[in-house]
Amino acid sequence: MTETPLQSPITKEGSIKMEMFAMFNKVFFVMVEIFLIILCGFLFLKFKIIKKEAVSGLTSLTINLFSPCLIFSHLIKNFSFNALNNWWVYPILGVFVSIFGLIVAKMFLLVNKSIAQKNEFSALIGFQNCGYMPLVFVAGVFPEALAKDLFTVIFLFVQGFNVIFWSLGVHLLSAKSTQLNIKKILNPPFIALTISFILIALNLKNAVPLPLLDASHLIGECTLPIALFTLGAILSINFEHIFKLTSFSVKVIIAKLIVMPALCLLGLMVFKMPQIMALLLIIETAMPSAVNNSIVSYNNQANAPIISQGVFFTHILSVLTIPLFIVLFTSLGIGVR
Repeated sequence: MTETPLQSPITKEGSIKMEMFAMFNKVFFVMVEIFLIILCGFLFLKFKIIKKEAVSGLTSLTINLFSPCLIFSHLIKNFSFNALNNWWVYPILGVFVSIFGLIVAKMFLLVNKSIAQKNEFSALIGFQNCGYMPLVFVAGVFPEALAKDLFTVIFLFVQGFNVIFWSLGVHLLSAKSTQLNIKKILNPPFIALTISFILIALNLKNAVPLPLLDASHLIGECTLPIALFTLGAILSINFEHIFKLTSFSVKVIIAKLIVMPALCLLGLMVFKMPQIMALLLIIETAMPSAVNNSIVSYNNQANAPIISQGVFFTHILSVLTIPLFIVLFTSLGIGVR
């Protein structure tokens, strides 16, 4: 995506710089909007406007109702196997990006042996906020047609991510060794995706009753703001720990928000691929650490405070780093149209 050229540039170089500045501003303000919704959730729990028990309810609604409805209504209305021939690549990319992050973490651990919390560090780098935050970001930054396409590939990407997170991720974030949890992978969003694909493959999507589709769309519209609000509330649960910027958190910030997207950008410059695929990869690698890291570490009696620190600081500073890498991506014209 590029901004509409300015009408009266003094020089070509000046015009490019102003376009880059305009793009940075647009992306930055979308990130601020996202942060403000997260902040609402944080403050509402911090000042006990909502109770801690309500966070579990919001999380359950988001996973079991809002998100499946969003996926179902979007795919039935917008997806076609013919329009996206390489659809199967995107779940594989969901696994690949996490493996790539774990490799980056391993490189850091080899160079800096002073990092004691190796599993926690690896999880914070390898597993990003790959679903709700990218969806809100895409909806706010890109034109509607491109945003719809990106919504579809993000839904597919998340399915691959879920497989590796709820297996290897849970293992890394557990005080004790755990086995693969099939129930976590076969979750309501995955079931909604599968049902949608079956209906589309059998050419039955037009048979879906319009009231059901419209109701799913309306319910699905709740997903993104509620998910971000809940994210803020979850961060607030361990707020007494997260404000301490330790050397561990600094290394997480550098590896997750700078090194990982920078290496992705270099890779995209070398290996040509469809523009939407390249755009998805730079968005996903630039995202902050997954909030699920905090949830799983808390539930599994791992080092939840240090995980929450990493999640908190990567979310705060991504307000600056995500616009930077999106601007670099667009200015370099990466991706085959």
